[in-house]
Amino acid sequence: MKFSKVSLLFLIVGVFIIAIVGLGAVRSKQLVQQRDLNKELTTSQIKLKGLQVDQLAQKQDELEKLLSDTMAQSKTDRELLSQPIDTLEIGNTLFKLAQANGVEVVEVNSPALAAANLEGVKCSVQGINTRVKGDVPNLVTFIKQLNGTLDTGIVKQADITVPSAPTVGMPTANIQLSIYTYQKG
Repeated sequence: MKFSKVSLLFLIVGVFIIAIVGLGAVRSKQLVQQRDLNKELTTSQIKLKGLQVDQLAQKQDELEKLLSDTMAQSKTDRELLSQPIDTLEIGNTLFKLAQANGVEVVEVNSPALAAANLEGVKCSVQGINTRVKGDVPNLVTFIKQLNGTLDTGIVKQADITVPSAPTVGMPTANIQLSIYTYQKG
């Protein structure tokens, strides 16, 4: 089939028009999508800026309150730890708790005062070793109450020994306490 020059020209112009219309439609869709995406981007950026500032301000307030609370607690703890170690008071507490729990204090001794670091705070630590005897439930209750009663002290170790036969003797507990006092500097 042979085309005449005019037909060929109409064919080329027709293909060209179809191509231009197709490219125009594609470009039109791209422009609409680009406009929509720009709107979304602008909206998101505005929300992000506002959100970050609000969140950071809120986080700063929370952290400042936490710091304030921590500093207040630290001051309270330092004041509590600053009280001098009164071994007579600790001894009285020990004997009163023993009597209240039906156990007998057999031995109490205290090694020399030592320096310690308690959670990054310099302290003096007074060790107290004691041995008590009584029924096992009473010994356990005594140890728990002793640990909870001493404001600046803690039961470091408690070993309960139960004799193999009841005629050999009563159960005993060897208890190691540490009493802390804050050291300035």
